[in-house]
Amino acid sequence: MQQSPQPPQQSFTAFAREREGRGASRRLRLTGRAPGIVYGGDGKPQTIEVDHNALIYALKREAFHSTILTMTLGETTQRVLLRDVQMHPFRHEVLHIDFQRVDENRKIRMKVPLHFANGEISPAASTDAIISHVLTELGVHRGRSFYAGGGTVDPRFGSDLAGGSDRGDARRRKPGCRDGDRAESHR
Repeated sequence: MQQSPQPPQQSFTAFAREREGRGASRRLRLTGRAPGIVYGGDGKPQTIEVDHNALIYALKREAFHSTILTMTLGETTQRVLLRDVQMHPFRHEVLHIDFQRVDENRKIRMKVPLHFANGEISPAASTDAIISHVLTELGVHRGRSFYAGGGTVDPRFGSDLAGGSDRGDARRRKPGCRDGDRAESHR
C-alpha cells in the first residue's frame, strides 16, 4: 500500500469560560458557542468555550477525531485529544465537548478508524454477499513514536478487500503499528 502524505496539523482556538452550570451553558449556546472542558496532563481541569460553527465543521473531518490537536487557549497552546462529544438528540448542535491534554512522556489510549478499500471488487461482492464491517475502529495504545510522527493517524490502519477469498475469516489480521504502539485485541 502506498504511503499517503500526513494530513496537516489540526488546530483550533478555545476561550476560557468563567461561568459554569446549566443556565450558563444554555446562555453560551444561544450566543453560538459550545461549552467544553480540558483535563489531564499536569494542569487542573479547565472549562472552555469553542465557536460552535467552526466546531461543527471540524467534527465532520475524521482527522479531528483521531489525531492530536493543537488548541490555542489565550496566550498558550496545548496539545489535546478529543475524548467526547455530546450532541443534541435531534438538532445539529453540540451540547458539550471534552478534550484530554497529551503528555509526551506518557502512553495514551486512542481509537483509530479502520478503512476498507475495494469492497465492490472483492470476491465476496461478486457472489452477491453482504460485506459487513464488524469493527470500524481499533483501540491503540500509543507510545513515543506516535509523538515523534506529529501525532497523526498512520494510514496503514486498513485492509484491501480485493484479494483473498470470499470468506470473512480471511480478513482477520492486525493492522501494522508503529514501534511502541500496541493494538488491543478484540476476541
